[in-house]
Amino acid sequence: MSGELAGAAASGWVPPALDAEAFATEQNALGQVWTLLGWTRDVAREGDWFTAHLGGRSVFVQRFREGLRAFENKCAHRFFPLRQGETGNGPVICGFHHWRYNSDGMAIGIPKSEEMFGATPRDMGICLRPVEIEICGSLIFGRFASAGHPESLRAFLGPLFDIVRAMSPDGIAPLRGASVLPFNWRFAYEIALDDYHIVAVHSDTFGKRGYMLRDRVQYERSGPHSAYCAARVPDLLEGMASACNAGTYRPSNDYLIMHLFPNIALVQTHVATVMGVRYVYLMLLQFVPLAPDNTLLRWWLWPSPFPTGDTPLQRVFRRISMPISLPLTRRGMLRILAEDNAVCAHLQAHARPDDGPPRLGAMEERIGWHNEAYRQVLEQARRDAARE
Repeated sequence: MSGELAGAAASGWVPPALDAEAFATEQNALGQVWTLLGWTRDVAREGDWFTAHLGGRSVFVQRFREGLRAFENKCAHRFFPLRQGETGNGPVICGFHHWRYNSDGMAIGIPKSEEMFGATPRDMGICLRPVEIEICGSLIFGRFASAGHPESLRAFLGPLFDIVRAMSPDGIAPLRGASVLPFNWRFAYEIALDDYHIVAVHSDTFGKRGYMLRDRVQYERSGPHSAYCAARVPDLLEGMASACNAGTYRPSNDYLIMHLFPNIALVQTHVATVMGVRYVYLMLLQFVPLAPDNTLLRWWLWPSPFPTGDTPLQRVFRRISMPISLPLTRRGMLRILAEDNAVCAHLQAHARPDDGPPRLGAMEERIGWHNEAYRQVLEQARRDAARE
């Protein structure tokens, strides 16, 4: 890192958005944190696989006869990507030299192994870099192993584990989309943590009623994660988790957004009530770091899976109207994101190494919480590296 960027590193704000070395350091640390990789429905059959990004590296998740496994997407021989594209089905065979790997990531087929390397594949003991994976509902999370992050996914998510599991049960078939954004992932993620910008940026939607009052909304922190609710709900996450476990949770009409560290936003929104039918949707957003100034936005949208209490007539009306309400909700979501993205593009264009830490107000408190968790992860990674 240059001296100028090193001087700004104390704030943790700008360097990874401008400097490749700072970005790599950040991603190596975040790769050891449980991160969303994808959905179980995308690896439903034996041999199914999909690729994802973790800690700035390409990884793939595959269903083998023995179960789900994940590895860094890189052959142990000459580091060629084993999986090219987003999804597929088939054995793990490198397209460069036909090295073949099993469900444990071991190289079990190496052409002309003894002639080329003087040993059998078994004797060579070569293995792909594994990715630890765990499942919550229909979602697959992964991380690279680290002594500094020993907790299970359940322990990491805390009460959010039970909430996410209930909101993404098996059988969900969401709408989905993705796009590459020309700015740093933290600009994109932190604008979703910012409830102060809505009047200036979303004047025709969220900002119509003016600035929100801090004492009328609920902010809640749970470890490195946080939540916002448009109504005061004490013990918001613990109460939701208990109700989800008991099977008694029912969405309210209040806008709710939960942020799962490091880069997920899970939104529950009531978009309308028509003929007594309440339309509640869930949106999952993930801001995946690709480069200092490049972010992959992945999104999924699906109807709330919780019981609605509809009458028989209302159930018929819901089925008929769903093909209309779902695309309308999608359009509204993408409009809000486009407005946020325009702001983030300006942040990226004007970010400078000497920018200090941001000045956060009461409605930006959760950005501060996220920055604190972010710094803790980077500090833990530095301690782990020093011990090695």
